[in-house]
Amino acid sequence: MAWQTDALAALDSVAETGLDADTRLADRYRERRADRRFRSRSLPTERQTGDAPDHVVVVVVDALRADAVEKAPAGAADDSWSEVTGDSESDSLGAPTPFLDSLAGGTAIAPATWTVPSVTSLLTGQYPHNHGAIRQTDDFEDSVADVIGLPPTSDETGVAGRFAGAGYDTYAGFGMLVPFLALSGRFAAHRLRADASADRVLSDHRSWLEPRRDRRTLSYLHLADLHEPVAPPADYWRAHDVDASIPGIRKWRYEAVTETTPAAERYREHRRRLYRAAVEYVNNRLAAYHRRISDLLSGDVALIVVATTARGSGSAPTTPPATSGTRARPTASATAARPTRC
Repeated sequence: MAWQTDALAALDSVAETGLDADTRLADRYRERRADRRFRSRSLPTERQTGDAPDHVVVVVVDALRADAVEKAPAGAADDSWSEVTGDSESDSLGAPTPFLDSLAGGTAIAPATWTVPSVTSLLTGQYPHNHGAIRQTDDFEDSVADVIGLPPTSDETGVAGRFAGAGYDTYAGFGMLVPFLALSGRFAAHRLRADASADRVLSDHRSWLEPRRDRRTLSYLHLADLHEPVAPPADYWRAHDVDASIPGIRKWRYEAVTETTPAAERYREHRRRLYRAAVEYVNNRLAAYHRRISDLLSGDVALIVVATTARGSGSAPTTPPATSGTRARPTASATAARPTRC
């Protein structure tokens, strides 16, 4: 329709003059542009097999350290695990995570120490030096201005493209911008909510999923609650006794110092408490969402939770066929990437 064309042209004009003027408008523009990019792609022809799951939901929890869950993942009892977890209660990052603890899974090594190359590897099965989704320079320490993803015209369709080619409706929901930049245009529908809580990302996904309960779907959900700013609901701050008055407590506050101070130690302790609070919040939201989609969806459901490193996301690259998955109703599994020294 003409009005739709005019609206898209207006958004393009706004984008050219600076998307930072209105973050919400910028997010909507990026979503629509990503959706249009997907529609222009040529998809491979894939065949569904009889044992393929009806719904596949992949959840990536950005910045979730393997040592932050209460129970160490299988195969993690080695020297690198011991060095990270430490011996004292203060050094432990473990939070009450019964749902994450209950997931069957093991360890994997992330192919990079940060988000863009890791999630691209996760959905393409290629290492960063092969797919090229990296930063161009080291000049922008706190910026995404020089991040490049897969070219829009790349022949690499990845897992999402192969699912789409097999007749699945595909969706990606993001609680932060960086993974969106990496995967933009690879799904039929994109939802970008910068600095959104897990509740918001999961609620958006359920709204998309409800009218498709009788279809086949692939969903990718990227939760950002453990990435800065760390801001779980107030109840979790109180439960973990976090002092919200400490300057910069919600952010990664790096300082180049050679000797510690009481103020620095207090920040360190309460920042750890806040991280544990956020981990518990994410665990509880995922547990509740697992129950909700189990009640909502018909057919077989495969829920895959990818626990990520402290700086980055993903696991060792694999490229499953578009019709692969664990058949169950419902099932959940997890892959916890070991903490990476940066």
